[in-house]
Amino acid sequence: MRFEAFVLFFIVTLTCRGQDWDTIPILPDHYKAKLADFKKQKQTNGKILFLGNSITEMGNFRKLLGDSSVINRGIGGDITFGIMQRLDEITRFKPSKLFLMIGVNDLAKHIPEDVILENMFLIISQIHRDSPGTNVFVQSILPVNKSFKNFPKGSDVMDFTDKEGNLNAIYSTDGLHLNEAGYKQWIKILKDAKHF
Repeated sequence: MRFEAFVLFFIVTLTCRGQDWDTIPILPDHYKAKLADFKKQKQTNGKILFLGNSITEMGNFRKLLGDSSVINRGIGGDITFGIMQRLDEITRFKPSKLFLMIGVNDLAKHIPEDVILENMFLIISQIHRDSPGTNVFVQSILPVNKSFKNFPKGSDVMDFTDKEGNLNAIYSTDGLHLNEAGYKQWIKILKDAKHF
C-alpha cells in the first residue's frame, strides 16, 4: 500500500511540475523531421556520437575529426525533455564516446535550472543503463554574446569567452551559434583534454 501511494504521489508530482513550463522543443516540425531522417540512417555501433541542439547539429564533426564514422545527433531547438524522448534512438548505436551539450533552449523556455539538472542526470543514467560501455562527456553550454545584431530572439543565456565573459565574437556567427573557428576550438579543447 505504501509503495502504491508513493508511486501515485510521484506521478502526481511529475504531472503537476510538467505543467509549469513548456516541454516541447522550440522547433517541433524540425525535431520530427530530424528524427525521421535519423531512423533512416544506417546503424554503426561503437563510434563517437555528438548529442545536443542546434550548436551540435551545425557542427561538421566528421570533417573536424577526420573521421567519417562520427555520428551527429544534434537537433536545432532541442531541450532536455526532447533528448529524453529520443534516447532509444541514441543508445542503439552503443557509442564508445558520447558528447552531450544541451540546456540553452531549456533556459530560453524558462525551465527551472533544477529541472534541467535533474533531466541531465536522467539522460546520463539511461545512457549508462542502455549502453554501459559508453563514456559520456557532459559539456557546459556556451556563453552567449547579445551584442550581435542577429542574436536569436528568446535566447538568454569551455573557454570561448572574451574579457567580459561573453562568447568571443571570433567563434560565433550570431552571438549564440558557433562559426568554423568556434567548432575548431571546441575540437581542440576536447583533443587537448585527451578525449580523442
